[in-house]
Amino acid sequence: MSNSFNISVAPEIAAVSALVSANGVIIADIHDTDLPAAQTVIDANAVIIADIHDTDLPAAEVKIDTSITDIAAVKTVVDAVQVKTDAMPQIVRSKWFGAYLSTGNDTWTTVVSVSGSGILYGINETHTGGESCEIRLTLDGVTWTACIDTTGMQFIMPKFTNISGNDLISSVNPAVEHFRFEFWQDMLVEIRVTPAESAAVNAKVHYSVDQF
Repeated sequence: MSNSFNISVAPEIAAVSALVSANGVIIADIHDTDLPAAQTVIDANAVIIADIHDTDLPAAEVKIDTSITDIAAVKTVVDAVQVKTDAMPQIVRSKWFGAYLSTGNDTWTTVVSVSGSGILYGINETHTGGESCEIRLTLDGVTWTACIDTTGMQFIMPKFTNISGNDLISSVNPAVEHFRFEFWQDMLVEIRVTPAESAAVNAKVHYSVDQF
C-alpha cells in the first residue's frame, strides 16, 4: 500500500486573483481619469507652445534684427568718429626751452620766436648802467610792452593794475603764478635799449612747446 496526498494552492491563487483585480481597478482609474487629465494639460501646453512659435519667436526675431541694424548704425558712427580722432594730433609732452640774448641795439631784436602752441613761463631781464631798456612780447597777435629802468635781475610780469592796456612791469621778486601764458599759434619776445640811451640788455625766456 503506497502513501499519497494532495497539496492545495487554491488560497494563493485566490490571493493573486484579488491583487490582479485590485490593480485592474487602479489601472482603469488611471486610464479613465489621470491620462485624460494629463492629455488636457498636454493639449493646453501645445496651444501655448504653438503661440510662442507662431507669435513670440517671430516678434523676438524682428527685435533681434532691429537691434542688429541699430548696432551696425552705431558702429558706423563710432568708426567715423574714430577716423576723425585718429586724424587729430595728440600732444605727447611739452618740451622745455630757455632762450637767451644780450644786445646793445636800440632797435627791436628777437630773443625768441616760436610757431605753434606752448606755454610762456617767464622772462628775466638785466641791463647795465642807469639807462633803460624795453621788452615787447607778442602772443597770438596780442602785444605787451614794458620799459624797464631798474637795474639788477628783473622778473617781467603783466601789469594787472592797467585795465585798458597791455603793459608789462618788472619786479625783483619772481611771481611765477602771475605769468603762465598759453599760446596757440605763435610767440615772439623782443628787446632793445631805449632809443637815444646806451646800455647792454640781457634777457632770458622760459617756455615750453607742445610736441605732437
